[in-house]
Amino acid sequence: MSSERPAERLEAAEHDDALSLLDLVGVLVKRRWLIVAVTVAGTLLVFGYALLSLVLPATSAWNLLGDVYRPNAKVLLSEDDSSGLASLALGSEGSGALGQLLGVSAGNSSAALAQELLAGRTIHDRVIDEFGLTERFRAAEYPRSAARSLVAESLQHEFDPESAILTVTFEDHDAEFAAAVLARILVLLEQRFRALTMETVSLRKQHVEERLSAVSADRQAAQDRLVAFHRAKGIVDIQEQSTESGRLLAEYKRELLTKEVELQSLREYLPDTDASVVQLQSEIDIVRRVLDELQSGFSSFSPQTIPRDELPGVAAEYLNLSRDLELQEQLYSVLRQQYELTRIDETDPSRTFQVIEPVEVPELSHWPNRALVCVIGAFTAFLVAILAAFFLEYLVRVSNDPVEAAKLAAIRAHLRAGGGSRPNA
Repeated sequence: MSSERPAERLEAAEHDDALSLLDLVGVLVKRRWLIVAVTVAGTLLVFGYALLSLVLPATSAWNLLGDVYRPNAKVLLSEDDSSGLASLALGSEGSGALGQLLGVSAGNSSAALAQELLAGRTIHDRVIDEFGLTERFRAAEYPRSAARSLVAESLQHEFDPESAILTVTFEDHDAEFAAAVLARILVLLEQRFRALTMETVSLRKQHVEERLSAVSADRQAAQDRLVAFHRAKGIVDIQEQSTESGRLLAEYKRELLTKEVELQSLREYLPDTDASVVQLQSEIDIVRRVLDELQSGFSSFSPQTIPRDELPGVAAEYLNLSRDLELQEQLYSVLRQQYELTRIDETDPSRTFQVIEPVEVPELSHWPNRALVCVIGAFTAFLVAILAAFFLEYLVRVSNDPVEAAKLAAIRAHLRAGGGSRPNA
């Protein structure tokens, strides 16, 4: 008999669960008219309030569904590409190091500047003073701070780095007022942006002028050193000089060999005192001396000719001077381009700030969506009606249960007494 009790208890628990689910359905059926009435009443109440919000002033404290308008404007903030054009003159490999040497920076600083200006107090205070926004907060302890908070919350901006477009919006219950404020904000933003941009361009122009002057002096010094080298060595091209020296050595060696063979032939049938032998011997001595001076340096024939043994050192010095002059020429060319582009920016900065979509007074409100509010209100009323039905059914069951009724009576007694009396420990 004891083995059957757990099975009976489990079956009874399952039976209770089934009855509990049926009880829930029964409560919904029993209180269906209450649920329908509360849902309809809540829906009509929300719908009536939505209609009333169309009549009440949008700025009224009783109007939680006042129309909010959000005009917008779009500004193109293209980055100044003077640094990029200058880098193209150097190629992709040398542009990075040379750009750092010249102080060229990368990145869209125009967008960052515009967003900082929109978030700053300067434009906000100008709008507050011009449109008298502090009048809305006369009762506040700090009206200007409250007005600043209103402008900061109403003014929104978003930047798209791919298209380089800055979208600026301003929210208010009055569509014309919101459009007027946003239009004024764009004017103030453009003025501040251009003023700061021109200051940046002027500073950059001054920096480029200083660097251009220094590089011009270095370039002239490199040219003077190369000219002095040419004058000292008597050459124009060291490679040509080296080639010419090798050619002369080969020719004189061939000529010396030919004359020595001819001298050997004459000595076979003529004495050494013969005029032909003496003349040929003299020519051989001259050729030998020329060969020696080609290799060690001229002392009597051509003092401007570089000795063969000194050609490697002279060639290295010539290459160093040439590379130095080439680098200075490259620096000068880039800085010259930077200077001309800076002058263009100074006279025509419009390409960095262009309003591509001006402000327009919106015809439709941005918020609220009253249809959606009515749907959400009806659903909320339906949920409240279900909870009310279950709560009323619970109160009925409590009143029928002696134990639960005693607890409920005790709670009511405490509430009547105001919580002053406490049960004895």
